[in-house]
Amino acid sequence: MNATQLLRFAELKVRTDRKLCDIPSTVRDMILPEIANTLSGRAYILVNGPLPSDSELIAEIWVTPRGLDIRAILAQQLDRDQEEEVTNRSKVLDEMAKLPKAQRISAARAAGLVNG
Repeated sequence: MNATQLLRFAELKVRTDRKLCDIPSTVRDMILPEIANTLSGRAYILVNGPLPSDSELIAEIWVTPRGLDIRAILAQQLDRDQEEEVTNRSKVLDEMAKLPKAQRISAARAAGLVNG
């Protein structure tokens, strides 16, 4: 790539990085190079095509082979986190069930399960 193309690529990376701020930075580092594998990204970088909208570019990134793989990994991680949260909450509830009523209420408040 020449200097102009590198600047255009960098511009798209920065814009996309800002929109993907809710995704961990290590994942963003893996997905941002995919801009060059999208139709709108390639058109803008290589042949001076129109500047793609952020949502258009991100949608194209997620349907690249690497984007699909990363999306599947993120979904698996979310499922694991949710399962872990349910398991931890069950353990807390089991422990609280063994306590006398007054201590159970205090423990529930401390755990954020009861208002008051």
